[in-house]
Amino acid sequence: MAILLAGPGGWSAEGPHGAGKGQAHYQQGLKAFSKRDWPTAIRQLRWALEYLPKSPAIHNSLGLAYLQSGDVDHAAIEFRRAIALKPDFAEAYYNMARALERRDDEGGAAQFYQWAVHADLPKAEAHDARGFLLVHRGDLPGAESEFEAAIKDKPSLASAHFHLGTAFWLQEEYSEAITELKKALALDPSNAKARYDLGLASRHMNPTKERSPGSIER
Repeated sequence: MAILLAGPGGWSAEGPHGAGKGQAHYQQGLKAFSKRDWPTAIRQLRWALEYLPKSPAIHNSLGLAYLQSGDVDHAAIEFRRAIALKPDFAEAYYNMARALERRDDEGGAAQFYQWAVHADLPKAEAHDARGFLLVHRGDLPGAESEFEAAIKDKPSLASAHFHLGTAFWLQEEYSEAITELKKALALDPSNAKARYDLGLASRHMNPTKERSPGSIER
């Protein structure tokens, strides 16, 4: 995931001095983020916004911290604020799509992925977003190619491994699905849906275990 530094603008009434305090809190928030200390990251980023309320980068980073902590509702609020402040903020559109995926809102996620691509995402994330759209439209072979291109460009992109695992699952290629879902979880252990899907795929590989009647939805 990309975390952008807060740019100029959005100074509080305290002027540049207040902006300096905001940047200090922001850096502390990023440091906590790197340690996966979500409560500290959220606290520091909220303090940063007291001094830099118009920084789309800080709103986006706070949204990511909320998303990683499992608070999807507050994450979505922050991503929308980031987009309102910077309508061409591709990363915020992409992150909003991820939040909507967590809500099982396929249509909303697809729309935000499409906007993210139009806002010029980085290469790997753009391939991932296009792949998600193709899954949504039923073009699984095309989606698979997009996810593989994303992973080739950025092997650490957890969402691409997760989406590729889903594409394999939908094509009943369970061994390949298991491989990709395991990679997704290694990169993002907080992805509960990937963990659930991995369990379902494993049951299909082992017919002696009771299978769940459920199906994966995207």
